[in-house]
Order: sequence, then C-alpha cells, then structure tokens
Amino acid sequence: SPEITVAICTHDNAEVLERALRRLTRQKVTGATWELLVVDNRCSDRTPELLRTWQASGAFPLMRVVREEKLGLSNARRSAIREAQAELIAFIDDDCFLNLGWIQAAITFARQKPRAGAFGGMVRIRWETPPTEIGARNEWLLARQMLGGRPVKLPDRAGAPLVGAGLVIRRAAILESGWIERGQFMGRTGKALTSGDDAEISFRIRSAGWQLWYTPEMKIDHVLAAWRSEAAYLARLHYAVGLTLPYIWILSGLHPRTPFIGLKLFLVAVARTIRYALSSLAHRLRGRALRAQERWFQVELNVGCARGALSLPSPGTEPVVAPEAVPRSGGRLVPTAPFAREL
Repeated sequence: SPEITVAICTHDNAEVLERALRRLTRQKVTGATWELLVVDNRCSDRTPELLRTWQASGAFPLMRVVREEKLGLSNARRSAIREAQAELIAFIDDDCFLNLGWIQAAITFARQKPRAGAFGGMVRIRWETPPTEIGARNEWLLARQMLGGRPVKLPDRAGAPLVGAGLVIRRAAILESGWIERGQFMGRTGKALTSGDDAEISFRIRSAGWQLWYTPEMKIDHVLAAWRSEAAYLARLHYAVGLTLPYIWILSGLHPRTPFIGLKLFLVAVARTIRYALSSLAHRLRGRALRAQERWFQVELNVGCARGALSLPSPGTEPVVAPEAVPRSGGRLVPTAPFAREL
C-alpha cells in the first residue's frame, strides 16, 4: 500500500489544475510508493474530462478520482480522508506546484517525527503577473508560509496554525482530533471566501496530543493570478478571516471558553473597528493611500471578528485547552502570521 496519499481537492479550476498535474509527474521518490487522489468537488467545467484523460495516460501509476457532490473544501477533504489508502495524507491545492523532492521530503520527515500529527513546508507566493503593492504586502493572507531554513516545532498552545497548502496529516491524528465529526468551518465553498478550516484542523490535531511541525525541505510555489492582489479581493478576504478568528482563538487556547467570551471579543472588535476606521480616514486625508488601505483591511478584519464573536459555535464543540499553559507575547501569536493576533 502507498505510504502517502497526495490529495488534490479541486473545484472548477481545470487550467491551473492541469499545470499542477504536469508538475507532479516530475516528482522523484525512492524507497516508497505514493498515490494521487483527486477529489472533484462538484466541478462543472472541463475538469472531469481532464481527469479522465490523465487517468488514461498512465502518467501516475496510482491515480484515482472521486467526486464529492457536497460543495465545500472541508467536504472534499473528508472525502479524501475516507478514500485515501495511506496513513499520511497530503492536502495539495490545485494551484500549488511542488518542488521535485516534495513527496520524498514529506515521507522522510514523517518517519523522523512520528508524533508529528500535522506538518507543512515552505510555501512561496508566485504571481503569474506582478501584483499590486498592497497585494505584495499581504501575502501572509494568501497561504504564504516562511518560517526559516530549519525545522520548527510549533508551540503547544496558542501560536499560528499551519497553512492548508501542502498540509500533511496522519490518519490517526485526524481521527483522534474529532475534526471529521465536529469540525465547524467549511473552508472555500465555490467562489465564496469562507475560511478557517485549515486552522481548525491544526489546532484540533494538536489538542489531541499530537505535534505540529514546519520543515523547509518541502517547498511549494503557490501560483496566484494578479487579480488576487486587488484591494477589493483582499478586503473581502480579511473579513472572511475575521469571521473565524474568535473560535480559532478558543481552539488554540489563547482565550478560554467562558460564558461572556463572545461578548468580550465583540466589544473589543467594535472598538478596534472604530479606531482603524478613523486611522484610515486620517491617512487618506493626508494623501497616504497605501496606509489608508492597510488600516481599512483591519476594519474589515475586525468587523468580521465582531460578527464571528456573536455567532460562536455551541460550547463543547471544541477540545479542552488549559488556559494557564498559553504563552503570552504581547498579544501576537507568531510574528510571521499577522492575522493571528489576540484582540
């Protein structure tokens, strides 16, 4: 049986998917076998035809395609976990290009770190055409993951999660985490900018007693079109991330679940929304358009936080995390993840 399943969940992105598959054929793996599993998440473009062509080509000795009719990245990932034949499952976005030794590096790292329930690698943003200046400043929001040139074990409490692009999980870890049954966030659903599923998977696995790791040997180019650097898109993305942050903070152990935690986070988010709105206006009046836009992104983030704080999932849906074990570092969870801040 394969040692790792490379699972690509895709929705109506045939052109980019085909390029990712071509790149995947160049993987160099020795001393292990791997399988490719593509989850067609209710695609309505030419993706099904494309995948039939690839299966018939024999380019991948072990390639299977399954269709998941329930739209949503989390639904597609659950389908991948059910269908995968390997203990290791690597979630690869359809717009991610793996370096030639990525699969080998993943297998080697998993053998070296048997308690790593989830791990990921270096994710670099590769723009198809030059991005806007504001887009280049916000690559962290687009699954960029650059934590240095050495393996890093993420904190046991709080901290930032692993990004979903190139996230490798152990079957035992995801089953013990309860995410399959109790996961709250759907992830990207069609063209909707819903999020939070990557962070939820990471923190649930960690709460089940497993470790989270980063290894720079697993390098990915996350290929993005320039329109994803536009201010309007990034504003929507900030809002979508903000919606998930209150529950993610509880999952991570940064905030304990208390009777009034939702109200507390709501009031602080409202105060920060007003503060950033006034700051954005002041910068715009002084002709500082870039700074004004950055402050406005924080408005969108905190409006999302306020709404998310009032719609927290019911108590008991998250694992118990001891609040006294949470390290404090000026409110910021991890310096390389500006989105993951304590309010």
